[in-house]
Amino acid sequence: MAKDKLTEYDATAANNTVVGDVNLAENSALPSDMNNAVRELMSHQKEAFGSGTPLYVDQTNNRVGVGTAAPATAGVGLHVQTSSTSISDTVTADVQAIFERNGNAGIAIVSGASSVGSLKFGAPGDVDGGRIVYSQSEDSMRFLTADQERIRITSTGRLGVGTSAPAHNVEIVATNAGSVNDSLQIRNNATSTGTGSRIRFINSTDKNSDANGASIASVRNGNDNDLVFETENSEAMRILSTGHVLMPFQPVAAVSYSGSDISPTTVIPLNSGGFTRGAMTTSSDRITVPVAGAYFVGFHHLGATSGAQIQIRVNGSAVAGGQTQEASGGNDNVSAQDILNLSANDYIEFAVVSNGSIHGNANFNRMYAYLIG
Repeated sequence: MAKDKLTEYDATAANNTVVGDVNLAENSALPSDMNNAVRELMSHQKEAFGSGTPLYVDQTNNRVGVGTAAPATAGVGLHVQTSSTSISDTVTADVQAIFERNGNAGIAIVSGASSVGSLKFGAPGDVDGGRIVYSQSEDSMRFLTADQERIRITSTGRLGVGTSAPAHNVEIVATNAGSVNDSLQIRNNATSTGTGSRIRFINSTDKNSDANGASIASVRNGNDNDLVFETENSEAMRILSTGHVLMPFQPVAAVSYSGSDISPTTVIPLNSGGFTRGAMTTSSDRITVPVAGAYFVGFHHLGATSGAQIQIRVNGSAVAGGQTQEASGGNDNVSAQDILNLSANDYIEFAVVSNGSIHGNANFNRMYAYLIG
């Protein structure tokens, strides 16, 4: 039988009696020394490329095994095995090479100190349209599609999309004149009320910490979406789909007094019909502001006698312009408003001064403070 393939050769030289259609047996037409040389060469080839050797060539299936005499089937052309992992999964026909090791495994592409190493993907008309390129001189990684660089990771770990020189940890650059570019999209496929997508900012070594960060979220509200701003895991502001702004925890205080008519030189007690929000407190007959800012402060009262006058005080001192004189007689309105720049923990008081008194009915008086900026 003709032996045309390495797999058909024998490691014992005397058993190689034919190659192709040439008879190599003893006493054949060829000189014995030539026969012996060819048969010896065939045995060495069998030893070099046959089963049990570092390099195995399967000419029948066009496969090469390095370190294995049983290269994987299907479309695999090269199977490099340092140690067996006992592959049990089906190897699909589009796998051209397998690198196997029962432990950590990898492929190294080593290039010159000022050169680049690359992994290329292509088609018959463009063999390198897609590339992953590492520059040794820059220590940067580049990703290309359609022969154009799209993403770069710099030597400092910065990620640039659309730029080769990102100035920040992540930078996305586009040039779309006359339009707003959709640079980033975060999506939640759920559509029920209360679901959404969030971007979180944390200032802590604890990646799960809510107490040291803030977030911006798009939250489903019926058929619409609200934009919600949170600080320390609590909602601080919400912009509705209609454009209205809600600040549920904005510092607010609105209080009243119920009791006897109040005469001059008396700080008005804050004891009835009021509410506070956003860490405002109204203890000790004063409103204490939680944060620095501009506050809209005012009062409205009904005078009991002629000459009633009320004064706005901050930290015990009168505010210039923060008092109102009753025009004449009883039951006239006494009111004033002002915008005050206050520091955290400043307190506001309202005091009756001058000659008249004010009604003590809670329906006739209100004092308030709102943070506006």
